[in-house]
Amino acid sequence: MVQVYNFKPKQPVSWYRKSLAKSNQRCLYCNEVIGLKSNVDSNKEHLIARDFVPSGCLSDTTFNFIFRACVVCNNKKSNFERHISSVSLFNSSARTYDRDIDVQAIHKASNDYHPDKKGHLVKDSSSSFDLAVQSNMSVGLIAPPQMNRDYVKSLALMHIQGFFSLITTVNPLCENAISTLEPGRFWLLGHYPEQDWGNPQIIEIIKRTKNWDCFCNVVTADGYFKVIIKKSSVKNDFFWALEWNKHTRVVGQGSRMLLTHLFIEFRDKIFRNRLN
Repeated sequence: MVQVYNFKPKQPVSWYRKSLAKSNQRCLYCNEVIGLKSNVDSNKEHLIARDFVPSGCLSDTTFNFIFRACVVCNNKKSNFERHISSVSLFNSSARTYDRDIDVQAIHKASNDYHPDKKGHLVKDSSSSFDLAVQSNMSVGLIAPPQMNRDYVKSLALMHIQGFFSLITTVNPLCENAISTLEPGRFWLLGHYPEQDWGNPQIIEIIKRTKNWDCFCNVVTADGYFKVIIKKSSVKNDFFWALEWNKHTRVVGQGSRMLLTHLFIEFRDKIFRNRLN
């Protein structure tokens, strides 16, 4: 059973204190020492930002993870969160049955510029293209705003880094006892909008990891944030999946090895499918 430092039911897990000595001694994202022995500026960090999910979904009795992070990482993550939150909520089907969610989604998308389309707000960043169906005929299609893939990968990494440290660290007050996930041990296998959750790639990954041990399974923020982490009992690999704002599922893996069998087999299978 996983023992989580400072875990208490029906409230966020907090490793943050105003005192540096009583907070986690390393940034869980970059592994930089941020405690008493460091001159690196740090501040309070919520792994799941309150404004990443709809307003009111995170409360004082809702699960979250609060800790210290260096200011540089915190600022980077805020940028990723703003974009991913705007796009995922704007595209979420939750808008169709919740008027308040619809209002929030429109507000976000009307105040956030898309990084891939300079000068265009998220709400105005749909893409149009023509699909040829016959030699003399084409059909015009419109795609909703798309997420910047680099932002998806970066935010997924930081979310998984946070949960990885949460379930593997013995004592965050000791800088040598903090467990962190290096970016080189993290792989993004894909991200999928709500309409594509039955994608064969997702089904294949689920089948391969079905019997792996589950070390983390969190549903919080009224279901607008979900994460699962499973570990192989025979290999030093783990599978992870995130769900953001009931719209986007992100899946990947991690390992202490440079390249793992799951990633190689999955990559080769997709490559073969593209050839067939």
